[in-house]
Amino acid sequence: MKLQVTEASDFEGCPEGMHLARIVWLLDLGLQNTPYGVKPQIFMNFEVNERQANGKPFTIGKFYTASLNEKANLTKDLSSLRGKKLQPGEEVDLQKLLGMFCYINVLNNDKGRPQVVGVMPAKGQSFEGEVDILTEEDALLLPEWFQDLLAAAIPTEPEAPNHPNPPNRKPGGMSDLALEKQELDDEVPF
Repeated sequence: MKLQVTEASDFEGCPEGMHLARIVWLLDLGLQNTPYGVKPQIFMNFEVNERQANGKPFTIGKFYTASLNEKANLTKDLSSLRGKKLQPGEEVDLQKLLGMFCYINVLNNDKGRPQVVGVMPAKGQSFEGEVDILTEEDALLLPEWFQDLLAAAIPTEPEAPNHPNPPNRKPGGMSDLALEKQELDDEVPF
């Protein structure tokens, strides 16, 4: 095996703390092998209202299992965003989250890498700047490590024994996962 030395990266991780942010990506990764078995995965990316040394805004993402089980991280973060728990039978249109402002809490993990550990509502808050929301076509321009994740997606078959009712999923596309909903009168768009 041959390896080639590359130049040092100018990547600057998002600093720790509470940040005003907006949701700019919601990428469906399809079924992925995880430490907990094969799970449907999505990736949510946040643009932070702070700038790196090069003038670009910080961005940071979080991987979720595409599930609204009461113990799922996605359910916890969506409930936190709305300010009340999701109820059985509700449907969430994840596409409506794109462009939404929120507060995110960022802490460094054991390896010193920043991670999103909390997502909270930011009612009435916003910041200037061009919204750069990822489209399905943009998915083809994602970094190589994302392309590898998309390529690793496990195809779903309608009659698969472990997935009797797989959701309508298009790995690499924007998530069109709908998780049953009642009409709500909240400012949060789901």
